[in-house]
Amino acid sequence: MSLSVYYGRAMDAVPDEELIEADQKCARMLSGLACKIVNPAASRPRNVAHEAYEIAARDLELLKKSDIFLVDLSRPDYRYVGCVFEMAHAHIYKVPIIAIVGNTDFSERIFIHAYADFIAGTMREAVEYIERVYTEHGQEKQMRVMHEYFDSIASRHRTIVQDNLVGNRLRGKDELHQLIQKYVSGSILEIGSGSGYWTEQLCNFSNDVVGIELSSPMLKQAIKLLGEREGLKLIHTNFFSDKHLFSKTGNARKHYDCIIVFFFLSLLPRQLQQQAMHRLSKLTKSGGLLLVADSGQVEHETFAGIGRKKLQNRKNLNEEFIIYKEHFNTRALADTISIENFNVIDESQSNSQYPWFVARRLK
Repeated sequence: MSLSVYYGRAMDAVPDEELIEADQKCARMLSGLACKIVNPAASRPRNVAHEAYEIAARDLELLKKSDIFLVDLSRPDYRYVGCVFEMAHAHIYKVPIIAIVGNTDFSERIFIHAYADFIAGTMREAVEYIERVYTEHGQEKQMRVMHEYFDSIASRHRTIVQDNLVGNRLRGKDELHQLIQKYVSGSILEIGSGSGYWTEQLCNFSNDVVGIELSSPMLKQAIKLLGEREGLKLIHTNFFSDKHLFSKTGNARKHYDCIIVFFFLSLLPRQLQQQAMHRLSKLTKSGGLLLVADSGQVEHETFAGIGRKKLQNRKNLNEEFIIYKEHFNTRALADTISIENFNVIDESQSNSQYPWFVARRLK
């Protein structure tokens, strides 16, 4: 099924030949992704003021039905009144917004940062982002490169985490430790246990802890750190194709009192974030808790980067992977799991270093 991309850009007072050239460029660059371009200008009458409401209503209906809103704001000294209204509606419709800002100051505007899922400098960057985030082969590439990256830093991962939490994020460290102390008990499942930093803390509150990790080098570091502990089980597996947690029919093999998801979901494309939340809901006991926390600001290299992170000068890692910070939103995820029979009972303040929420599965 092809993606439907609504293409917004400067139109009023722009010469027809320039509009046509922009349309053709967009079509060429998206052609390899098998996208359907929704072009509101294609059949729109120009300079017909008495039809303004009907034109706007028609355009917004097209936008509402689209998968992505690609908006080009790169023309210097242009007001973009229509595009701003379309961005507001796209946010209401929950249509992802990808903004191209060029050399304008739009990259510094608060509302662009708040509501755009990705801010690109050029059309090429925007198209690359669409490919990586919204196409199946792009997501596979993203996960593969990300997997290689975390394998490469496994030996120093714990130090990186400690540097972040202890050195530069003492307040955040205290906040998450207090979160664990307040809510964690009973059987615990940790998703993305990494080198074992949080796993070690969890073992202080339960003798029934399961940690799952995709990276073999990371898991080895965790085993080296934690050794053999009664009630602790570390599993090398892919959460999305796991046979340890789910049966062939997709049912949970075990339900947990508490599931911990720290610094994991923002590494996933939007579709996989939602899929992860659905799977997590299946694993949580009735009345059980789900603790989700992630990075709210740019941090050290493990979780660093707004949009894209280059992996140059690393052996066998000359590609890029995307950190999905710009559209990772704990509030949106909390809204998502409300339909999974969860109720959010606690959440971080807006200025928290590490946005988090706690949700209880309803009985």
